[in-house]
Amino acid sequence: MAKEIEEHRKNLELKVEQRTEELREALASLKEKDDMIQKQLEIASNIQRSILPGRIDDWNELKFSVRYIAMEKIGGDFYDVYQMKGDKLGILVADVSGHGIPAALITSMAKISFSSATQQYDSPKRVFQEVNQNILEHIKTQDYMTAFLVVIDDDYNVTYANASHQKAIVIRSDEGRTELLDTNGLFIGAIEEARETYEEKETKLKYGDRLLLYTDGIPEAENMEREEYSVERLQEVALKNRHLPLEDFTSYIIEDVQRFKGKAPVEDDITLLVIELARDEAVDIIKQAKKLIDEHKYYEAIDYLERSLALYPNNRKLIYNLAKNYFRVNNFGKASELIEQYLAMDKRNKYAYYVGGAAYYQMMNYEKAIQLLEKAQSLDPNFTNALFALGMAYKKTGMYQDALQIFERVANIDPDNKMALFEINEIRKGLA
Repeated sequence: MAKEIEEHRKNLELKVEQRTEELREALASLKEKDDMIQKQLEIASNIQRSILPGRIDDWNELKFSVRYIAMEKIGGDFYDVYQMKGDKLGILVADVSGHGIPAALITSMAKISFSSATQQYDSPKRVFQEVNQNILEHIKTQDYMTAFLVVIDDDYNVTYANASHQKAIVIRSDEGRTELLDTNGLFIGAIEEARETYEEKETKLKYGDRLLLYTDGIPEAENMEREEYSVERLQEVALKNRHLPLEDFTSYIIEDVQRFKGKAPVEDDITLLVIELARDEAVDIIKQAKKLIDEHKYYEAIDYLERSLALYPNNRKLIYNLAKNYFRVNNFGKASELIEQYLAMDKRNKYAYYVGGAAYYQMMNYEKAIQLLEKAQSLDPNFTNALFALGMAYKKTGMYQDALQIFERVANIDPDNKMALFEINEIRKGLA
């Protein structure tokens, strides 16, 4: 009997060891798969973040501050800025239903769709109609998005539309009050009939005013008692702290939301985009120079900007606009010199890198052109003008495979780009 018990014990121990080893192998396999999934999510997160503008450059006398916090590696919030026809600027904040990879796919589709629509129309209502139709045609899930779009002209008139998003807030600093901006409009990508619901309204920004666009992760943030932060509290905090410098102001609001939440779990993405109208002496100068340019008085415009720069020697906008005007009259040496001076102060302006790269290209300094144009496309991977110029610079230096890849990227972004298609055919013939 004792011998049988001992054998039985040994058999049990062996089976336990076998099962333990099987569990170890299963856990190792699961960990390997999880690591792969996490790496894929990390890649998707990096791709999604790369399509967000990051820091937004000043536009005329408008300054911008933005904060984006995703609750997961891949969030559903989305914001962008568009240069529109008629010398207008479009600013969008949107929120895709859900989170994770499905939300990221719709966000990517939305970026392309909004970019296309804002090149065709300067009406927020018309843009929403176009994007709604586009999303419906290409996304066959039950997902949708809310969005708030403002279009601002160079006199700071604001046309806006709301597609079931959070109401925008205007802080009238001099008057010590806030306004809520809102319109009718159903979700984008939900139903085709939504196109008939969109409308737009107008307001005007005054010097010192701030405009807040945000997602529901702020007003619907809950504390441990399940109380919501609320739009009313956001208005109160924003108004009370309106005299803080812009970046400090934006940070304070986010910190106040976090203080309110305490240890409560994060349940939604947070995006806050603040626009401030701040007086800048360079803007009126640039507008006057633009009038001279419109009259083809290029050298008079350059002289006017040079004299103005002597008065305000460190004004980035004057330096940048003077560089563009020297480029316009084919003085590429002076243009590149001024662009280098500008980039020492501001390394986030993709157009400055493009102008500088194009100037060096014209001077046949292709190595320097490639350096600046690569930086331009890293800031905006869909910047077709910079991409095409980069492809040409690669071609000039004999980097034909790199040039081909760049021209193919241009053609993918803009299928009707005849110059890119021509270069693709030429390089393929040469490589055959």
